[in-house]
Amino acid sequence: MLIRKVDGVALLASEIETGPIEALIHNRVPLVTMDRRVTGPGLSDVLIDYVPGMDQAVRHLKQLEHKKIAYIGGSIGPTISDHRYDAFLEAMRDSCLPVQPELVRAGDYRIPGGETAMNALLALSNRPTAVLAANDLTAIGALRAIHKYGLRVPGDISVIGFDDIELSDLLYPPLTTLRLSRDELAGLFFSALECARVDPRATGKQYSLTASLVVRGSSGKLTSRSSQPRKTVTVED
Repeated sequence: MLIRKVDGVALLASEIETGPIEALIHNRVPLVTMDRRVTGPGLSDVLIDYVPGMDQAVRHLKQLEHKKIAYIGGSIGPTISDHRYDAFLEAMRDSCLPVQPELVRAGDYRIPGGETAMNALLALSNRPTAVLAANDLTAIGALRAIHKYGLRVPGDISVIGFDDIELSDLLYPPLTTLRLSRDELAGLFFSALECARVDPRATGKQYSLTASLVVRGSSGKLTSRSSQPRKTVTVED
């Protein structure tokens, strides 16, 4: 990018080494990051405010009479994982719902990680009636585990994802999720880059974007109170 003399750079990865960032800033290339929550000369950031969206999701589940709500996070350590988990804790507290440590599991933002974490939750004697996932791929893995276990979504367990990827509306059942507006995100990035282009030495700004709940078929009231998986019985003549 330095060789090509680009006018600005938008880094949508929330976790990145600081070396490339410092090199761009040193060469006065306007830079905007996503959810790093750090600004400086020539460096702006688009902060993702997870709290309002997570609050909508938890309140939605509470209205559906769910009390045992599990959370499958991302990889242990990265900042973005901490932000999403902290938002979940705050939303649960605001809804006066207890956070049970055994119902909190780490994933890896991928389908296999979500499936593994969900398998661990299903193995509990006090398993959850609803699950919030750190992203949609994790939620898809959770759905796979639930179906393999012989349970129904949302009849036995409700599932909510995060990101609203295109696949979310094509699943069965369609995934309830938290949506980040791509148009708004792009607009904030271009606004930040334009400000930095005018004066590359000026201290960058902190922009903010919130998520909103999209309710689909994967969340609902319990229709079965059984704590055991349904069994398939084969009848032979």
